[in-house]
Amino acid sequence: MTIMKMIPLIKSFFLPKMSCQDVNAFLADYLEGRLEPQMHKAFANHLAMCPACVPFVEQYATTIQLIRDEDDIAVPDAVVDHTLAFLKTQLNGNGQRPTS
Repeated sequence: MTIMKMIPLIKSFFLPKMSCQDVNAFLADYLEGRLEPQMHKAFANHLAMCPACVPFVEQYATTIQLIRDEDDIAVPDAVVDHTLAFLKTQLNGNGQRPTS
């Protein structure tokens, strides 16, 4: 491996590490572009390595976009049921996302 290929790896070693709980805590700031560059990179790195967080973030972003696009939304019961079932599978007993 050349030194140029090692630089991103070395930089990532010094970035703050994020857990799934951190992703949940900083999700809105991440999607709104309000994270400091170093935290944004740590968030993106976590998503690149955590397949459990990716659908959570995608669903959250899609929901926010749908709400912004519509003034009055009637959410079908099936969507509510699906979302609640998804969240139950993603949360452990104390309402926290499991850490990776």
